[in-house]
Amino acid sequence: MDLVEITWADSYGVTSSWEDFEDVDCPPLLIKSVGYIALDKDDYIVLASNITIGEHPHCGTKVVGLISIPKCSIKETNWIYQQEKETK
Repeated sequence: MDLVEITWADSYGVTSSWEDFEDVDCPPLLIKSVGYIALDKDDYIVLASNITIGEHPHCGTKVVGLISIPKCSIKETNWIYQQEKETK
């Protein structure tokens, strides 16, 4: 499985009271997420922060700590580890 660090823009909104329209300033947050690519679709990618390794008699490969990131929000991708693709 490939391991990546993704920098992406996330929405941000915390106001709970009335604000003056002219004073509104609420830029998105930049987030860094690191994980194994569990799923890579056309419009989003799913990272898993934890994955089981090795053979286990009672279960196959399991993942936990999933996050789905819209690809339109991705600013930068750094490959930490890229598994070699098998050729047939």
